[in-house]
Amino acid sequence: MAETLDKKKSFQEKLTDRYRIVVIDDDTLGEVRSTKVSPLGILLGLTFIFLLIGLLSAALISFTPLRYLVPGYADVTNNKTYVELTTKLQEIESELDAQRVYTNGLKNMLNPSPLKSDGETPAAASLMGTLTAETEDSENVALDHFYFSAPLKGEISAKFDLNNKH
Repeated sequence: MAETLDKKKSFQEKLTDRYRIVVIDDDTLGEVRSTKVSPLGILLGLTFIFLLIGLLSAALISFTPLRYLVPGYADVTNNKTYVELTTKLQEIESELDAQRVYTNGLKNMLNPSPLKSDGETPAAASLMGTLTAETEDSENVALDHFYFSAPLKGEISAKFDLNNKH
């Protein structure tokens, strides 16, 4: 017996040793249940439980709508739709930029001077006095060197009357 105590057990022997777990009733001190276990059995059981939980979680995420909550996981058909919509959006933005450039060019062509557009037409301003433009220094500059043409051609039905707003 002294020889077995002195002899150290290997790791494999420790894993295969069998132990008895006994459940005893406190009142009667009788054995309610007993079972034999080994550390290897407990280790294998826990490994099986963790693998089962992992597989069930993966299946739950893969085969249910929960997969859309996982970042980076998307349906291939939806990806195509998103790419098409992004492409259309970029095309629309470029068309909008082209429209802005066109509109600004028209504005500059129709009104090349830095006139303030406060609703007063150049014709009304010219009848009230000298047509002027405000510069950055808030100085009035005469616009005698600009030539303005009538916006329409045809007969004049009535002359300009500021009191009648005509």
